[in-house]
Amino acid sequence: MRNVQLLDHNARPMILYMMQRGLRVDLDHFHRMERVLTDDMDRITEEVATLTGKRVNLDSGDQVAHLLFKDLGLKQVRPKMTKSGGRESVENEVLVAIQHDH
Repeated sequence: MRNVQLLDHNARPMILYMMQRGLRVDLDHFHRMERVLTDDMDRITEEVATLTGKRVNLDSGDQVAHLLFKDLGLKQVRPKMTKSGGRESVENEVLVAIQHDH
């Protein structure tokens, strides 16, 4: 607890400086990054559709889980479910564990 207080205390001058003077943000950089990331996601979505013959929203855990565990029939060594228990988890740890199975 003492270390956290010390860190907070030492950060205060920097935070005060930023509050008084503001913080520069390179909006062009973030717009470029948005384009790069959107293009990457579109490319990966197309690759998945080409490889599996199915179109899925890769942002949807439900759709990804259905594709992996129902359509492709992949199995987890130790099945991990979502917190609600409604479907198999597709968190990074699970995906890394099954990445070479198909």
